[in-house]
Amino acid sequence: MQHKTIADTMNLTIDFNDIDDGQFADVIEKIRAERRALLKATQEKYAKSRAQKALIEQQKQRLRVQLQCLYGAVVLIMLSLGWVFSNLEGTTPSLDEPGITHRTIEMTRDHRLDGIQLSQVERYFTAKFLVGDWRFRGANVEGNGITIHIEMPQPLSLEPHYQREYIRNSLCPKGDSELWLSVEPANLTIHLYSDHPSRGQSALCAS
Repeated sequence: MQHKTIADTMNLTIDFNDIDDGQFADVIEKIRAERRALLKATQEKYAKSRAQKALIEQQKQRLRVQLQCLYGAVVLIMLSLGWVFSNLEGTTPSLDEPGITHRTIEMTRDHRLDGIQLSQVERYFTAKFLVGDWRFRGANVEGNGITIHIEMPQPLSLEPHYQREYIRNSLCPKGDSELWLSVEPANLTIHLYSDHPSRGQSALCAS
């Protein structure tokens, strides 16, 4: 008698009358053995597939972590380079600050001595307006002088010439200030405004 596999038993009807009593138990056991082998092979196939998917997911996660670390390192390098160039050239004014143009930026780069003086002026006025409602909005080189921009929350209720006197007497560095030792022979001009730089008042400080 020809032996049938589990696949054959799924498509064919076995005539048990043709099977001897001694062979019946063997046939049933063989069918069970083939079913167990098929189930084991299927389980091993799915287990291998799950293992491959888990390995691919681990590799993707590792790649994401490496990319994040690389991005962080690039950002740190860019910030470090910016800090180095800022210290080498002095503080370069930003186009976002009032009264700053491409021309004044180029002038600052061309005047290395003025760049050093500009850094001293910015440190002085940053500390001076660190608290309160008035704000130091940057400084830039103009000709042989440095202009300091100060923003106040409300306009002064004074005539223009009184506003300029107020700037000279209250905002300009005193004659004995050590700042003059750092900026001379450059001149200092303070530009005071509230709502818009174009509607402010400027006054030349006297050492």
